[in-house]
Amino acid sequence: MSDVVLYERRGPAAWVTLNRPSKLNAISGEVVRRLRESWRAAAEDEDVKVVVLTGAGRAFSAGTTSPRRSSSRSRAPSAGTKCSRRTST
Repeated sequence: MSDVVLYERRGPAAWVTLNRPSKLNAISGEVVRRLRESWRAAAEDEDVKVVVLTGAGRAFSAGTTSPRRSSSRSRAPSAGTKCSRRTST
């Protein structure tokens, strides 16, 4: 089984790819966990200046895989949430 989220550094950019093209990159609990790991990796890398989120295949994302509200979904950041990185001077 391939990883559901891919993380790749390209210069100052971290590319995060939803990698479930057969499911139109639908968001599952595993995808949320892997996205969090990717955000954490990008935030901890001083050389990352931007994160690009994309989807493999013909769709960016079809939404969620389950109509039930999961605990991981309720903790996910909402649209418009500002992200910041602490920097030391």
